[in-house]
Amino acid sequence: MLKANVDLQQDYDSVLAEILEKTHPVTEKEWLPLNRLVGRILAEDVLSPLDLPSYRQSAMDGYGIAAGETVGRQKVVTTISAGDKPGTVTIEPGQAVRIMTGAAVPAGIDYVIPQEQARIQEDSGVTWLLLKGDVPKRNHIKAIGSDVSEGQCVLKAGHCLRPQDIGLLASIGLTTVNVFKRVRVVVLTSGNELARPGESLQTGQVYDANAFLITSLCEALDVDVLAQITLPDEAEAVKKTFDDWQDQADVILTVGGASVGEKDFVASVIRSLPNHRRWKLKMKPAKPFSMAMMNDCMILALPGNPVAAFMSFQVLAKPVLKKRSGRRDWSGNVMSYPLKTGLDNRQQPLRWLPVRVVGEELVPLKPLSGGDLAGLSASDGFVRFESGREYAAGDEVQFWRI
Repeated sequence: MLKANVDLQQDYDSVLAEILEKTHPVTEKEWLPLNRLVGRILAEDVLSPLDLPSYRQSAMDGYGIAAGETVGRQKVVTTISAGDKPGTVTIEPGQAVRIMTGAAVPAGIDYVIPQEQARIQEDSGVTWLLLKGDVPKRNHIKAIGSDVSEGQCVLKAGHCLRPQDIGLLASIGLTTVNVFKRVRVVVLTSGNELARPGESLQTGQVYDANAFLITSLCEALDVDVLAQITLPDEAEAVKKTFDDWQDQADVILTVGGASVGEKDFVASVIRSLPNHRRWKLKMKPAKPFSMAMMNDCMILALPGNPVAAFMSFQVLAKPVLKKRSGRRDWSGNVMSYPLKTGLDNRQQPLRWLPVRVVGEELVPLKPLSGGDLAGLSASDGFVRFESGREYAAGDEVQFWRI
């Protein structure tokens, strides 16, 4: 049960930990074919049903010889290509085979001499391999199961499937795997000033950038956005939308109306729910944040300024959606980069600031105003700058690429 109170000036890390502790993965699963798996989350471990390779396999184009045949001339009696059956080839003493990468290595062959290292002689239509007696340092033969062994766990539950993972699944002969169903999300923006792109702007109106910004961020996580709804500043409209979608959505993301203004009706509706929590975080931007539960539906309330909404999604909502999706990794692709120029954050709270990548270094940009989407678009990512610290050029910082 969430506490129905307000905590002011809360630490970001402790708030995120509390939110994630109350976040549970979806439970519904489905079996999907390989061509529908990119971005999906595995619901169970995948064990290989076979060895890879399943036969002794040549790792090079070259010539196969027996262990005792390292001196003199070896007659090349046949060529073995990938897909040929090795049981049809019999090797006698003094003989070698021409063999291609991926081909099955027949019994009696212990080494493959790479083509570029082989000395070949043609004599009256016969090909001879000339050997000096040096034992090859590597046999260039892949043993059965040297890549993947039968019964090996190749991918763990909670893994987000990438193209290379799907190639791996195909290589072990699987056609379907069990994944979590997509998290179902509703994006709700509110404000009397909002107009849809394409409409004529009236005095006092702005285009609803947040609806498309947050929806696009959701779609990049491969969640299922059920609806994108823009509401007026009316408490009843907000409450009805929550009631209408609570049994269909896993997460409702609200943008705007989440602070303490006279027309912040999203905040007032959330406060009226018996199971809610709201914070004022000690950070810039994205200071206000609220959450509530309606049955199994999570409501996450982001601030209305586009830059703050973007950052609130990145550092709070995104980890929640990842965990809700069944993923094991929630922190995102955080990298360490050096700063090209310093930054004084001694008199500031924790700040998330946009940066540009210049060569192998980061250049902090000026703090963006609440609606500066052009500045946000010009950045390559953002950095976490800790409160009370002065950063010098060359200092390593945490960098999130966007």
